Amino acid sequence: MAESIAPTDPLTRITVIWPEVVGAAIAKHTRPSGIKGSELVVECDSSVYSQEIELLSRKVLKGIAETLEGPAPTSLRCALKKTR
Repeated sequence: MAESIAPTDPLTRITVIWPEVVGAAIAKHTRPSGIKGSELVVECDSSVYSQEIELLSRKVLKGIAETLEGPAPTSLRCALKKTR
């Protein structure tokens, strides 16, 4: 039987655990979109969710660090989702 292959890319790994870390309701309106150095960039549907993620940033970063194996982001920045 083949073993499941876990993603090795840090952003992909964070994206997989994102709903578990922030909760399903917030995850519907936010997504990890990049890592710059040790900073996680989170794309948000609106300023309301951007503010929510910023208020929860310590909890979010701690949840990511506890779930991931290896180095984890130490800060995060929110960016509003670009609309066309």
